[in-house]
Parts: sequence; C-alpha cells; structure tokens
Amino acid sequence: MNIAIGIVLRNNKVLIQRRIRKGIFVYEFPMGKVEAEESFVDAAIRELREETGVNAIKAKKKPIILKNATDDNVAFIILNIPDNETPRITNPQRQQTFYWMEFSEIPMDNFHKTDKEFIEIMTRPKYLWHGSCDKYETLKPSQATDFTNPMGNLNGVYATPIKEVATTFAMGNKPDSQGRITKFIKGTENVKMVFLYGSPNWGGVGYLYKLAYDGFTEVCKKQFISENETPPMEIIEINVDDYKHLVRNATEEEITTFNKTGKI
Repeated sequence: MNIAIGIVLRNNKVLIQRRIRKGIFVYEFPMGKVEAEESFVDAAIRELREETGVNAIKAKKKPIILKNATDDNVAFIILNIPDNETPRITNPQRQQTFYWMEFSEIPMDNFHKTDKEFIEIMTRPKYLWHGSCDKYETLKPSQATDFTNPMGNLNGVYATPIKEVATTFAMGNKPDSQGRITKFIKGTENVKMVFLYGSPNWGGVGYLYKLAYDGFTEVCKKQFISENETPPMEIIEINVDDYKHLVRNATEEEITTFNKTGKI
C-alpha cells in the first residue's frame, strides 16, 4: 500500500489538523491511501482537498518517501496553495480543528514513527559550523573537554548550526600569566564566550568550517558530533579582533563559583 501526505507550508508554519480517528482525538497531516493509477502528488492534492477543502496548485519539491512499520511507502508531498485558501471542516463527524504550527511546536505523541522521521528531516539544519584556530584540509575526530556538559567530552568532530558559537572557538585562546585557560560558552541567541582565565588569540586569525549535516548526530541542544573524518564544504578565515563582541570576561561571582564547585 502507498500513502500520500500533503504538507502545506505558510510563513514557516505547517498545516496540522486535530480530528477524531478511531474514537480518539489525534493530530495529523492531511493524508490517505494512493488510489490505482494515481501518483503520489495527485493523491496528496486530492486528500488535501477532501480533508481540508484546500486546493493545492502544485508540488514545490520532489516527494520525500519513507517506509512505515508495515513496509508501506509513505510519501510526504510539500504543496503550494493560494494565499486566499483557508482550511475548513469537510466532514462534521471528524470534528476537525486546523492549526498552523512550526515544526518544533507539533504535538508528537499521536504521530506515527514515520511522521516523526519526516519532522526530524524538516527541522534538521542544512549545514553545520566548526571553529578552530588551526587550518585543516579535513577535520579529524579528537578528544574534547567540556567541564559544563558531559556530552562535550566525546571523541569526534563537534559542530553547531549556530555560526556565532563556532566563531568563538575559531578565535582560539591564550593562557594567562599562570598558564591557565578556562572558558565556557553562554547563550544561543546572544552568544558569548566567557573567559575565566586566559583570553582569545587577539591579533590572530581563525577558521570557520562549513560542514554538510550528513554523518552528524545531535548529542545535546545545538551540539552535533561525527565520529568520522569530515571534509569541509568551505573554509572561512576570520580576524579574531573583528569578533570582540562575542567575548567577555567572567564576573567575580562566576569565578568564585567555578573555584568552589568546578562548575558554572
């Protein structure tokens, strides 16, 4: 059996319906079986029209086809609809309610495993960033050290979708007068590399590595790792002094806390 699922995007949000299915309320994408002699795209357009009253114009991209638990082909079709189209109840027995949600807002409990796989594909970053004060043709796995997060102590190539975070690592570091270097990253929006001891490599250069997502696994929020050697898509040289706004010195309270507990 083949199944077609219509994915409608508008302003970075996706159309979701809440409806009765087998006696309980579930959240789901508009979906249904592909009929004989029907393409995945045609089936998704038909199902969308039947379940929401919305008429799709065309498919934006090629179908994303996954396998479900019974080895059926499940095709997710990203559809384009006119701005004046609004979903409406087409079958009162379904008790439908429609929502426009960001993928990160979707209630996952009632979704099939295949749907969750599709949502993961749609939310994964297009590429990742790695920062280093050294230039390499290929990034090789190495042992990392992170006193703030156990998942930062693995052996591999670390990367992040946040370019500013990678940039702070590309700025390098110099020890203080006692030979100490201790730093931690703070924030994902207003990113800062905080130095308890030592400083960035002021006056020097660093390197940003743009990496393909394939081969990386997310080990914690916004932090990815690959166990394999990773050739970069692009290498960007930066002047460390151009990024002073991404660095600050630790406060006395932060230094005291670290000296007492070894944590921030």
